[in-house]
Amino acid sequence: MRSDPGSAEPDHPLLREIARAIGRSDLAAYTTAFGIWETRVHNQRLAEGRRELIGRLAAVHPALAHELTSATAGGDWTSRLESLAEAWAWSAVAAAIRTHSTESATELQGNLDRLEDTLMRTTAELASEQAWWHCLRRMTVREASALRSFAREVQRVGRGKGRYAGRHRQGAREAMRLARDAVPAWVMPVRQVAETIEPRPDAFDVIIIDEASQLPVESAFLLWLAPQVIVVGDDKQCSPPMRVSGELEPIYERIEEYLPDVPRAFRHNLTPKSNLYELMNVRFPGGQRLTDHHRSMPEIIDWSSRMFYDGSLTPLRQYRTDRLPPLRVVEVPGGYREGREQSLRSPPEAERLVTELKAMTEDPAYSGKTFGIITLQGGERSGHIRLIEQLLDEHLPDQALRERLKIRVGTPPDFQGDQRDVVLLSMIAVDTPRIQGGADFERQRWNVAATRARDQLVLFTSTTLAQLKSEDLRASLLKHMLDAPTRETTPRHLANADLHTKRPEFDSLFE
Repeated sequence: MRSDPGSAEPDHPLLREIARAIGRSDLAAYTTAFGIWETRVHNQRLAEGRRELIGRLAAVHPALAHELTSATAGGDWTSRLESLAEAWAWSAVAAAIRTHSTESATELQGNLDRLEDTLMRTTAELASEQAWWHCLRRMTVREASALRSFAREVQRVGRGKGRYAGRHRQGAREAMRLARDAVPAWVMPVRQVAETIEPRPDAFDVIIIDEASQLPVESAFLLWLAPQVIVVGDDKQCSPPMRVSGELEPIYERIEEYLPDVPRAFRHNLTPKSNLYELMNVRFPGGQRLTDHHRSMPEIIDWSSRMFYDGSLTPLRQYRTDRLPPLRVVEVPGGYREGREQSLRSPPEAERLVTELKAMTEDPAYSGKTFGIITLQGGERSGHIRLIEQLLDEHLPDQALRERLKIRVGTPPDFQGDQRDVVLLSMIAVDTPRIQGGADFERQRWNVAATRARDQLVLFTSTTLAQLKSEDLRASLLKHMLDAPTRETTPRHLANADLHTKRPEFDSLFE
């Protein structure tokens, strides 16, 4: 007992009582005194353990330690301690929120954007790996060999003008017949479908035709290849150019001769003036309009939504707070045009555009962005396009850089189905006697041009709003871009949405 840690007081009355009981051989007195001593030592050890635990708790949660040490007997601590784990978790989250509350909204949004980007990339990689695993798991050795043969034969076809191109097409078609079932979904241009797919009905389960408004009527053979066909198109975007010059009367006569069983109401839709989307829209009316828009910033798509889609497009693009200004207007004072038709060009606009583009490539704000240049007048190889390409060769001669930035120059039809992060539009308008937008093809071109940009649309103009007539599409777009910061981009059917009523566009009130 004297060596026991609890025996800090060797002359304690209990020790003397125990000693006397031993001297008298008094078992009852010894048992009583020793029992009291054991209780004292036990309580002392409990107190030391409590002090140790309170000290550890105070190091991480001083407030809770104070609450426990100052609590009176009884109270509700028994029930409170039963949910200590949940309360501790809540307290940890609250402390984390208080810590992060010192960060700015921009920092928090940036962190959220980075986490969402990581989640999207990881999800895409996982989906890709799972798709490849499923495909390779079910692929036979014969199908794998046929796939390699198909790729080799298509490569040998090249531009299709070689001496043995026909033989290689035949080889690709045979390889496709063997390898077709090995790949769940084939993606290829219409020309390659015609060259490599065996021409028989129901060659596939489903055919999805994208950009159908860009396909001429002779692409209707695609409808023969599957029992189910999904046609995706937009009659508000550019149609394919008519490849037949001169009168259409001979074509009408051949349609009457070779297609007498086709009702006359539909017969004249089978001319070079039509496209596959128009043909299907006439035969199968009541298609579903897709109103969700994921490509462009809300300010960019708002003009096309109002002008061509009755304001029905709903922009769903997620973006950061440090985004580029969605719309910019660059005025080119002293601008002029020279040449006519295909030789038409505007040297001041071309020079200013290339200068601005070069500055963007050196600006950290545009790091990682891709660029497109669209001329709003002229044809595929107009003088203005050639001039811009010449200036690009002078000011941005690094071809590797231009390929990395995906710099492309063209007309609106050239960008049909394409997109860039930043699009630079060259209006090429000085004297404006003729109104733009009266013809369907003009409206289609302007709609395509104004919707190719994801992050920023830049308009270069040598004319002012006052010089353009109010019914001119050029005036409408220019006014929109000048007034964009104050323009409401919420779709009209959602502008007055009740915060307490769930709408069918969303799955919950939170959304």
